[in-house]
Amino acid sequence: MVEHFHTRTRTGKIGNCNKFSPTAYMEMNPDAANALGVKHQSYVRLTSRRGDAVVMVQLTQRVPRNMVFIPFHYHDCVNRLTLGLLDPYSRQPAFKQCATRIEAIDQVEAARINAERRAF
Repeated sequence: MVEHFHTRTRTGKIGNCNKFSPTAYMEMNPDAANALGVKHQSYVRLTSRRGDAVVMVQLTQRVPRNMVFIPFHYHDCVNRLTLGLLDPYSRQPAFKQCATRIEAIDQVEAARINAERRAF
């Protein structure tokens, strides 16, 4: 994302950057979304063994049917999901992949959660 740098510690406080990329989102394959009844630009709750996150869905062919993609810029989103494991050799955190479940969520409640979590 061109509007944000790393986890938005600096760019998240700049009005124009947030104007163009204000909220956490996930890219999802349209076929997978259709199978789950998920609509473009609706909110869903993702849950993993570590936690949960509320994101807006962007349908795209850029991701395979069995994957979703979330930019890491929204720290309170992705870090709530990913595992706290470290590679035994490099000590690199396993922040780039984890299994998640996609669940429907009340859209009004999701919008409230989303606004609350993105505030600095």
